[in-house]
Amino acid sequence: MKAVVLCVAALCVCAFASSDVAMVPQSDKVVAPATSVFDAVTIPRLLSYQGKLTDSLGVPVPDTTYSVVFRLYTQPAGGSPFWNETQTVRTNAGLFSVLLGSVTPVGTIPDAGAVYLGMAVGGGSELTPRLRIVSAAYSYLTERAANSDLLQTRDTTYFARATHTHAYVDSAGGAQRVGGLNVAGLDARFVNEGQASSVTSAMITDGTIVRGDVAGNFKAPFSDTADYARAAPATDSARVAGNAHQLQTRDTTYFARATHTHAYVDSAGGAQRVGGYNVGGLDGRYVNEGQASSVTSAMITDGNVATDDIRDTTIVAADIKDAAITATKLNQMGAGAGQVLKWTGSAWAPRNDSIGGGGDNAWVRGTPDSVLYTIRQLGIARGASSNMLHGTNRFTHTNLGVSCTTGTSGQNYNYCTVGGGERNSALNSHATVAGGYGNRASGDYAAVGGGYNNAASGFCPTVAGGYNNVAPVYCATVGGGYGNTASGQHATVAGGYIDTASGDYAAVAGGYSNIASAYCATVGGGYDNASRDVGAAVAGGYNNTASAVCAAVGGGYLNAASGYAATVGGGHLNSAPGGYAAVGGGYADSALGIYAGVFSGQRNKSGYAATDTGAVIAGGCYNLASAKYATIGGGYGDTASGQYATVAGGYGNTVLSDYATVGGGYGNTVLRDYAAVGGGRFNSASGYAATVGGGYGNTASGTWQATVGGGYYNTASGSTATVGGGYYNTASGSTATVGGGTRNAALGSDATVGGGYADTAAATYSFAVGSYSVVPSGYVNSAAFNGQTATASNQTRVGALSKASGTFTIDHPLDPYGRILNHYFIEGPEMRNIYEGSVVLGANGRAEVTLPDYFSALNRNPHIQLTGVGTSDVYV
Repeated sequence: MKAVVLCVAALCVCAFASSDVAMVPQSDKVVAPATSVFDAVTIPRLLSYQGKLTDSLGVPVPDTTYSVVFRLYTQPAGGSPFWNETQTVRTNAGLFSVLLGSVTPVGTIPDAGAVYLGMAVGGGSELTPRLRIVSAAYSYLTERAANSDLLQTRDTTYFARATHTHAYVDSAGGAQRVGGLNVAGLDARFVNEGQASSVTSAMITDGTIVRGDVAGNFKAPFSDTADYARAAPATDSARVAGNAHQLQTRDTTYFARATHTHAYVDSAGGAQRVGGYNVGGLDGRYVNEGQASSVTSAMITDGNVATDDIRDTTIVAADIKDAAITATKLNQMGAGAGQVLKWTGSAWAPRNDSIGGGGDNAWVRGTPDSVLYTIRQLGIARGASSNMLHGTNRFTHTNLGVSCTTGTSGQNYNYCTVGGGERNSALNSHATVAGGYGNRASGDYAAVGGGYNNAASGFCPTVAGGYNNVAPVYCATVGGGYGNTASGQHATVAGGYIDTASGDYAAVAGGYSNIASAYCATVGGGYDNASRDVGAAVAGGYNNTASAVCAAVGGGYLNAASGYAATVGGGHLNSAPGGYAAVGGGYADSALGIYAGVFSGQRNKSGYAATDTGAVIAGGCYNLASAKYATIGGGYGDTASGQYATVAGGYGNTVLSDYATVGGGYGNTVLRDYAAVGGGRFNSASGYAATVGGGYGNTASGTWQATVGGGYYNTASGSTATVGGGYYNTASGSTATVGGGTRNAALGSDATVGGGYADTAAATYSFAVGSYSVVPSGYVNSAAFNGQTATASNQTRVGALSKASGTFTIDHPLDPYGRILNHYFIEGPEMRNIYEGSVVLGANGRAEVTLPDYFSALNRNPHIQLTGVGTSDVYV
């Protein structure tokens, strides 16, 4: 979020008027009252201010309107403003201009002159530092000019209406007007002092000259003032414009302190002092004749209001302060002992304290003698206990406490009940306080069972007891405890300490500082738990939060269920932000995906985001199932990041492809879809549907269905190649196979090494077994045994064989799928097939032998050996 920064562009300040005054020069003559017209000058209470709004990078904010609070302080930091207002300003490239005081006029500026401007934009905190407001050049003198037509805050017109005598004001050279009158060219228009032959008969009012006019020692009335004026020291201060507010070098405030007597002061409108007394604002300081609501209790001397001072029937209840009149203030009014005042229909009169003339017994016994009734419908209250029953319906009240109240002053509530206790109040219709101290039931049908300082103030709320509990809304309930609040409609706090149920139908069963703030939210107990959304629930524990619809936390510490219908069973620092996600327990486990789950363990994470649907970790530590329907059974540091991938357990195993599996072990890796490693250590199945059963360091990397059964550092890199086991064996040909052994290699397509040591079948369809048996790559369909090396295709190299005798069965060469041939052999140094038998020669000495039909298929270069019986002459 970008912060708003205010750059000051310009500031213009109009100096406000101060208490100093300026004077217009006057003549040394007596000035008679006059009426003059002055130009009215009103100084606007406004400050012109310009600025620039930018973000924290110095970029101007977008052109729009902003709400800005302006404040004026007397200090650069802290303190309270003596003026503030809020304006809506519009920016142009960040620039704006306002007139401070347009909303709330700026009254006065402090005399000390220290003024600082503070601003807050858009409801944010106040910008720092504050800007000090200073005066423009020569604006200091304006504080005098603003009041230059005033004397002691009064207009000079009114001040000058009374006759004044001033000494040596002739020093005000250049003055043109006095009191609004033109004094220019007086010599030409008036008679100068001592001017010869200047006063004519027509100028003297008939009958005004007395005998003293011609006496040598004659003095006119009040001439002492003129004598003083002649002897006073001259001063030329009035010539200086900067001292125009002074009279004879003295501030007008001090000049005017001496008491003056002025003629016709009744015409001095606006005069503030008369005869030395302040007469300003008399209406605000004195009571006028007949002024309503003007005499207060403090103005009346105690005990001086008599009956005759009060007009009959004029004092009503509203005129008397509550509890102000005590019993000692009431006159006996003719009542005797045991009598009361009753209204006769026209006046109050003392009467016996009886009910309908039937004596003072207000109670009757029922029949049979088991119930005590009042003789009619009466309110019931404990006597001599300072209880108060208000309203005309107090006959329906019951107040059996001490210093308790039923009903409300000025209201006519009925059926209010206080069962007992002290300072309890049932202030509304049908409200009840059963007992306790300082409890208050102010809502209709509200009820407080007891306890201390509890309050039920809504419609039909209930506080059963406890201390400082509050139920302020419709049908809210607090069972007990301390400082609990049920502020949602139908909300309930059963007990505990400072628990709050603020959502409608929310509930907190107990515990400390728990909050259920949403519709139907629930907290079972524990400490500092919060249920903040519809239907959310926290059963208990410490500092747990259920903040989504229907989310739940069973218990534990610092757990959070923030996904829709998510669940955390318990543990510490677990979280379920995914919808329908679940964490059973453990430490710092999280289920981020929808339907994701962690049963238990430590720092396991099922899903990176909500889209990792159904990822599940059963347990273990630091495991990660980060794809749809991925599963980890347990172990440490395992990862299943392919869809439907599975790691059953183990340490540091990784499945990165879909539908792939690691059964367990250590550091095993599956990189392609449908591949699997059963277990072992550091095995890798990186081909499509490849398999490594186990072992150490084995690799099935063929592009299609390669397999290593086990062993140590075996590799099946050909498509559908297989290594059954052994040590450092390799099957790199397509469909090649190494059964086992050590350092064997099946390099050709469909080549096979049965086992042994360092055998190689490099040709297609070749076979090698034994030790160092080799079928080179060019010799197709050949086999090498016993360390032999094939030298041609279709060759079998066996080496030396020896065996006394034996049998074997082969497929019939001409019908391999239908028949077999049984062979018998006697071992010898040569490879031979021997066929032998006996024949009898016929008369002609001849015999015919027919060889089997497969003979040519099995034999090459046949030899025939005949041995005659009975003669030496035998021919073939």
